[in-house]
Amino acid sequence: MRVLLRLLRNQPRPDRADGCEEKLDMAFLKFVWTFDRGYRQGIEAVRQKAGPQVPVLHLRGKREVRAFLEGLPAVDGDSASMLNGI
Repeated sequence: MRVLLRLLRNQPRPDRADGCEEKLDMAFLKFVWTFDRGYRQGIEAVRQKAGPQVPVLHLRGKREVRAFLEGLPAVDGDSASMLNGI
């Protein structure tokens, strides 16, 4: 959904390099739309193998992501840079 909102608002991703245009075609939209269904099982299997004892946080939405990032200690005294675009 965020992909379409960025497209409609003409708002590029904040992490996009200068001069790099976003390519939005049907193949990419299909990839985004089906990512969870197609990749979640494999990602979870790798996570379980690598560290089943490592806690996992499921952050849903910008508010939860922002609250989580704001709670992290500052890195090199610049915590604001992590919040750009959120």
